Amino acid sequence: MNIEVSFFSVCMGILFSSFFIVAVHLLRNNKAFLKGFGVITVLVLHVLSLCRMLLPADFPFTEPIRVEKIYNDIYLFLAKSCGSIAGREFSILDILLWIWFFVSGVCLVYWMFSYCRNMHHFGRFRNNRNLLGEEILKVVQKETGRKMKIHLMVYPTLDGPKSIGLFKKIILLPAKDYSNEELFSVLVHEYAHFLNHDLWIKFLAKLFQCLFWWNPLIILLQHDLSQILEIKCDFTVRQVFSKFKKTAYMQTLIRVYEDESKPKENTHKGIIVRILSFFSLKLFHGKFKNLWRPFWKREKPPEKTEIYERFDMLSNPGKPVTLFAQILFYILCAIVIVWSYSFVFQPFYEPPREDIYTDNLTSVAAVFNGYILKHKDGTFSVVEADGSTYEIMQDTVDVFKKLGYAIKEEQ
Repeated sequence: MNIEVSFFSVCMGILFSSFFIVAVHLLRNNKAFLKGFGVITVLVLHVLSLCRMLLPADFPFTEPIRVEKIYNDIYLFLAKSCGSIAGREFSILDILLWIWFFVSGVCLVYWMFSYCRNMHHFGRFRNNRNLLGEEILKVVQKETGRKMKIHLMVYPTLDGPKSIGLFKKIILLPAKDYSNEELFSVLVHEYAHFLNHDLWIKFLAKLFQCLFWWNPLIILLQHDLSQILEIKCDFTVRQVFSKFKKTAYMQTLIRVYEDESKPKENTHKGIIVRILSFFSLKLFHGKFKNLWRPFWKREKPPEKTEIYERFDMLSNPGKPVTLFAQILFYILCAIVIVWSYSFVFQPFYEPPREDIYTDNLTSVAAVFNGYILKHKDGTFSVVEADGSTYEIMQDTVDVFKKLGYAIKEEQ
């Protein structure tokens, strides 16, 4: 079984993955779909979107679809030689790949450094204990039947509860006065995140953001994924704790949401954002203040907020679709994924043909739209029909030969 990874298969992987991310976003925002198929289905679709980007390949059944004009021009531009370093030529595509890998490496190192630094920082507050919370956490663990080693700490400047740590699991509580019911609701919710392995899912999403930092749709996926995990966590709380008071839980969610939504002085705003905000407020009376905010941070009507969606899913989960419909939908998704691997776009040049007679009187095709010139020093150049020339790397010679370019040696 011959499986290959090429520049064109990577492009197809990015194209289809981006399409899947947008499609899942639209489905996830459809209440009927979300309530009918459930959050698990949405999570599976998100994973498939990421896998399509991570696993670009040409399989034996993959058929090339030759695309002319713009696709050709883009590839020829990327294949142009920009010079050489230590005797090795490099193209525009090489430069872009170096930038991609370098920025990805910087993002990964910074992210891992920040994670280790934060874990070390929060570890300094391990003596800030909440004794009542520790007793309630034991009750939560007993009710679930799954005991995990979790450190409970109080962090003074925190706005709301937070779960951190892939290996050393920590629940951080703000320095606020919670009632027994509120504290129970908070710990139930945060503990459910560990039960569902949500932090690992967020870890993988963050990893993809570092690797594909140039794709803005990854941020869209992260936002959708975060909200879906919160809804899934709410469902876990409702299913595991049958005697749990849903009203008390929802009231606690409101308090936590209000605490986290309080306006804070952001001293890290960029100068451009400050200027735009100032002119929006002074000239347009704030009418366009949402223009330079991420769409998920913009002011929304109450029925469009994340907390409203969570309340709606808790109080009115809807009727799930039948098992047959679920299976049919998964089969359809599998067909779409396989179909996305069934073809790959490639550049194509339609060479003009001319009858040329060799010594054996055999008719062959001559290419008149350009040729490859091999220089005496071993380098290669492409000579187009209009006389323009540009250097190419030796690795790309075979690609141009497949496109119909003949090779001529420099005299």
